[in-house]
Amino acid sequence: MGLWSLHPYHEAFPKLDKMWGLGLQYDGWFGATFINSYRDRSMMFGIAREWVVRETPEFGAGAGFRVGFVTGYDEQLLAIAGKIPAVPMGGPSLWARAGPLYVDVFYVYRAITIETSVRW
Repeated sequence: MGLWSLHPYHEAFPKLDKMWGLGLQYDGWFGATFINSYRDRSMMFGIAREWVVRETPEFGAGAGFRVGFVTGYDEQLLAIAGKIPAVPMGGPSLWARAGPLYVDVFYVYRAITIETSVRW
């Protein structure tokens, strides 16, 4: 539904950048395609795991991590990014749920990504 990023190491921080994308997560696996902060098409795939989960029928929250690979970046992100087609990535994630609506916050490299989604 929505995808935004914050770049803590950029002089414009805490400016939110709107990014366009589509993703799917199922049984701990995820994949997504999006237009990144450099305005290039990126694809991301990997695994998502949760360390802590607190749930009721109406609300939930959790913490975990994602690891995988991402394409569409060059040396501006990571020195090896221009030399290989997909760079490894990973980082911590937090999520909160109200009914079927979720908000996920994920940190990787130099960006904090805020995602909104519907799960069924």
